[in-house]
Amino acid sequence: MIILYKKNETDFTHNGLMVLQPIEAIVTEEINGDYSLKLTMPRGSQLIENEQIIKVPTPKTEQLFRVYNSDVDMIGNPVFYCRHIFYDLLDYFIEDTRPTGNGTLAISKILENTPFVGSSDITKQGTAYYQMMSPVKAILGADNSFIEIWGGEIERDNFQIRMKNRVGADRGVSIRYRKNLTGLRFVTDLSSVATKIMPTGLKEDGQTLLKLPEKYVASPLIGNYVNEKVTRIHYSDIKIDEKMSETEALNALRNAANQEFENGVDKPQVTATVEFVPLQDTEEYKDFSVLEKVYIGDTVQIFHEDLKLELKTKVISYEFDALSQRYKKVILGNVNPKYGDTQRQYAKQQKEESSTALEQAIINATQLITGNSGGY
Repeated sequence: MIILYKKNETDFTHNGLMVLQPIEAIVTEEINGDYSLKLTMPRGSQLIENEQIIKVPTPKTEQLFRVYNSDVDMIGNPVFYCRHIFYDLLDYFIEDTRPTGNGTLAISKILENTPFVGSSDITKQGTAYYQMMSPVKAILGADNSFIEIWGGEIERDNFQIRMKNRVGADRGVSIRYRKNLTGLRFVTDLSSVATKIMPTGLKEDGQTLLKLPEKYVASPLIGNYVNEKVTRIHYSDIKIDEKMSETEALNALRNAANQEFENGVDKPQVTATVEFVPLQDTEEYKDFSVLEKVYIGDTVQIFHEDLKLELKTKVISYEFDALSQRYKKVILGNVNPKYGDTQRQYAKQQKEESSTALEQAIINATQLITGNSGGY
């Protein structure tokens, strides 16, 4: 059932103001992004007002959405645009808070003095400073947002906000890419692929580059493409010093490059958009019907016949028909990192290491200064 509640309702266990009979009700969700409902009512209907709450079925459970805007379509049907109740947090204001600790502590601090409850399975320690912003921005939008500092993915379950290392699971779903299939748009992007890496570190002086005698590490998939796709990745944390000999450093470079291939930098970025409505009448539909049993964040294996590759993707977005309680569209995207993402990761790590080194230098200098007579 799709149920309408009054604006200030707090008990959603009853049938509210009424059970609605819409023409269409489409739920859209993206990982760490939009979560919304578009509801179309019959022409002449005047049952719904802005800020009222609507409960609708979603792929997992019934969820609450608040009306924030309305319109009329070309044939006169009123259309209501609703955001997940999570976005009520846009109306709350963080004056000044500085969460320090793991994910549970951080999300609890962000949600203080709101009707929402936060939890997390992220054990990473971090610190962030939020001042004069909404909790939504602190979680998803700011430069130092929760997902930037602690990482993870958000699971919004009415007034429960869970920050997870990952949402979804691997349910063993596998599909085979086929060309010219109605309802399937399959985009393969090779621009970020690297099949031959020149890994570099640092020699004892901290300035001179350390290179492998063989220069490059090749991917097992290097023969799957017309050309070798060569790039260089610098690992500033791999360097010859009192803790690491030259032999150890060279082996570390080889291992780091091979880890890039393990992570999928030698595989293309794939986006697959599966539209179920046109698929219903095709013979190949049975090959894709398994996608009706997946949820946001779930892992899906795609076999790419042209490249002879098994690609690991995940459900990154969907459109769900709340009336028929079936997917209209599922969008799959790579879980493999892009080369540019990998580079940014190393740049961020280097920046964090530099910041830590600077903080330690300040501490050491302070101790030296205050250790002198009289503290001068």
